[in-house]
Amino acid sequence: MRRALAEADSRQRALARLHHPMIRGGVEICAHCSGWDGDRQRCRGLITPWPCPTAEAAGLDRLTSKESAA
Repeated sequence: MRRALAEADSRQRALARLHHPMIRGGVEICAHCSGWDGDRQRCRGLITPWPCPTAEAAGLDRLTSKESAA
């Protein structure tokens, strides 16, 4: 049971590293889904609002809300 919880937590953290919110042009977007290229500071894909479908499915939007409330 502990191992399964640790693996789930590890997957959620990996998703959070990819699918995280950022402000671009005054709008909160998902950096990964929008194709954010940090080097050239541009989005290479369609701008995807935060929380993206992946973040919602993984519950990342709830984690971010808790962290910002603290």
